[in-house]
Amino acid sequence: MAERESVGAYRVTGPVPTGRALEAYAAVDAYGNALVVKLLAVDDRERFFAQMRAIAALDHPNLARVLDWGVEGELSYVVSEAIEGTDLASLVALGGPPAASVVADLGAQAAAA
Repeated sequence: MAERESVGAYRVTGPVPTGRALEAYAAVDAYGNALVVKLLAVDDRERFFAQMRAIAALDHPNLARVLDWGVEGELSYVVSEAIEGTDLASLVALGGPPAASVVADLGAQAAAA
């Protein structure tokens, strides 16, 4: 992964796990708000932008809000709020499969979103 100082109007502060993105970074906006910027290879940018508009309209405490999206060189990017916490893969890696009650709680939170 190439070192980046910025993506669009966002200053990169460090890497974050990429998930399905090609590149992912912790970043800040002009006001110092903590964000996550993910770069993606998108075949159909018109469809991608339509999907981002739909996702940005979602508002639920169990979802990271999508705040912006655009194009950086050959890649498209999406900017979301940074959420503190641990992802499910990290929980499993640390302590094996979580208890059924934890899985049920996580499932209920995902369904509510």
